[in-house]
Amino acid sequence: MATFTSNSVRHLFVANTSSGGAAGQYVDAVKTVDNELYLKFINANTQTVATPLIPISKIKSVSSKAYAAKVLRSDTITINTAVVGQTYNIRFVFRNWGSGSSENQYFKYSGTYKAVTGDTTTTIATALTALAVTNFSREATPLLTITSSGAVITVTEIAQPWVKGKQQGRPLNYYFQFVPITDSTGSENVAWGTVASVAKGYAGQGTYKLAADQEYFYLGERGDKYRNVGFPYTFDTTYLVDSSKLYDTIDITYSSADSSAVGVENDLRVITVLCANGTSSAIAKLISSDVATATSNVVVIGNPA
Repeated sequence: MATFTSNSVRHLFVANTSSGGAAGQYVDAVKTVDNELYLKFINANTQTVATPLIPISKIKSVSSKAYAAKVLRSDTITINTAVVGQTYNIRFVFRNWGSGSSENQYFKYSGTYKAVTGDTTTTIATALTALAVTNFSREATPLLTITSSGAVITVTEIAQPWVKGKQQGRPLNYYFQFVPITDSTGSENVAWGTVASVAKGYAGQGTYKLAADQEYFYLGERGDKYRNVGFPYTFDTTYLVDSSKLYDTIDITYSSADSSAVGVENDLRVITVLCANGTSSAIAKLISSDVATATSNVVVIGNPA
């Protein structure tokens, strides 16, 4: 008998409204006489559809996450010392380059500047910034914005290209290395620059791009496996995630066992609902309230305010 979960699935539904009878409406949460729960929605064809039956006794958790905006990473690099005759260079190391593998790395340099008599930390910062801007301008896809003020260089991530279902536009994963110089005492110095974080990079939660990718992927798993097969003679799928909206997320996690008594493992399943209207989403609160009422043994976690 297999000891792993063979049928783990996530069904995703989009709730753009809680009234009006239009596509994307959340209709109701229903508790059956068999102590099961299901949610009702109106799909892209304006048909009323329901989630799979959820055995209330098998619910593991009900949680919600409020919309959070994407944050682009930003750091400052402060030049600490100016040593005449030394060459200054900053190495930018991009990890997970082109894939999710930590072994794929891309090395990029600011360019080398040799300090001369009269140079200050400001002079070096200005020179390295100009070199880095030139070097990074050669990238087919812009990666970083690099500016300077005084002895401080500011490096800010640029949002990467996004194409629904193809390019995720993930945050860049990078760090800085200072190519060693020899300081005035004759010692190797790798701390001639200090890095400080201004803003931590964050992909966000419930942004249009994330929500659209989720719908594209999970709707495909739910029955749109053959989209684009036989291109250009294909059927266009209608998606409900709206580019003008923000989304809170409701997750109902439960286990489901094979009723035939042949496969006795409990398979983990998740019902995900993308609820429009951002952090104050009335739909998210409505669904949370309905589900909590039907499942009194489960606490709804993180209900959006």
